[in-house]
Amino acid sequence: MAERYGLPFPPKDAPLVLASTGRTTLAGNSSTSHDPGLYRPAFLLKKESERETRVLMGGEERVAFGDAEHRPPTRPFSLGQPEPRLTGYVLDVARMSTFVSVIQLAHRGSTEDARRLWALIERAEYFFDGDALEGLGELRAIPARLLARCLYQHFYAATLRHDADLKDIHAKLETLKGEFPDLFAGGFHQDRRGLFIRDLARVVTAKPAAPGSIEALLLVWEDRPDPCGAGGYWHHHSDDDPPHPALAIFRRGLDALTELSALASDQRVTRHIDQAIMKKPEDRFRLGTLASRLLGERPWSEACRPRTRPQGSCVVPRLLPSRVSPSGPDGSGLRVRPGSGRRQVRPVLVPCPAQGGPLRR
Repeated sequence: MAERYGLPFPPKDAPLVLASTGRTTLAGNSSTSHDPGLYRPAFLLKKESERETRVLMGGEERVAFGDAEHRPPTRPFSLGQPEPRLTGYVLDVARMSTFVSVIQLAHRGSTEDARRLWALIERAEYFFDGDALEGLGELRAIPARLLARCLYQHFYAATLRHDADLKDIHAKLETLKGEFPDLFAGGFHQDRRGLFIRDLARVVTAKPAAPGSIEALLLVWEDRPDPCGAGGYWHHHSDDDPPHPALAIFRRGLDALTELSALASDQRVTRHIDQAIMKKPEDRFRLGTLASRLLGERPWSEACRPRTRPQGSCVVPRLLPSRVSPSGPDGSGLRVRPGSGRRQVRPVLVPCPAQGGPLRR
């Protein structure tokens, strides 16, 4: 099954090691610089330097970092669980990535190591990888369903890569959904996975945006999240990057509002991560959410301010909700659209009354 869905497998000669996760745990009542590091099984691919080693941890190729002398990037593989102590380490196996390592070990014929590692996963008191309240540990009773859940997580993460074949990923997710329908409907977490597949389909079937359109600029922005997976308006990846797409949209002024409003309900998945907070699981912002964010931001105050006011008009402050659109064919004012949002005072271009008359709103 893992081979059929294209799960990554390590080279035959890649040794199994314990790789640093970059995290630590407490060995006492308070944290110190000597806290033990958390390590997980992984396959060593290449030693980049004394402090960096490239590994395959589950289905993800990543670089393990050593941030202290007692926390090297990798350690010799061992399934013994040492007692947490300062300058020591802790073995962390109750994770989806470790179960994928079990599959990879069995695939290359290391069945004894695979059995021992699986036994540790089965005995673990907690198996809370993935969404905090999903109850993933229950899937250990049926390893095939646990593997299917791991495959979904692998494909979900793979859509973040800029070179990802989204059509192929969507096709595999649809096949996985048909094979394990109960993982994609019937509960909060299951329904979220089903919605992700649905909205990924909107991406792969969408018509190309018109060059230079607001939609095209929005798609460039969704494809360029910052290192934390979010999308700021002012972030540049390098000095050679073109101006930020959000800024380019702001500079279109009132002309951009109509097209942004039309995109506010677009459910296409983006590469901007809606970070997990407390009990809220991680998700992906949809394209319409990004459009709505732009509609509600203060830069419109300057972008919409005319350099020279047309005769018979003036700029007055008005309290508006965040979702607005041009009013009238000349775009000379702003009309409140249904919906809620932050309320801010913004300058609005409105017709002026006759000279000497009272200003009416």
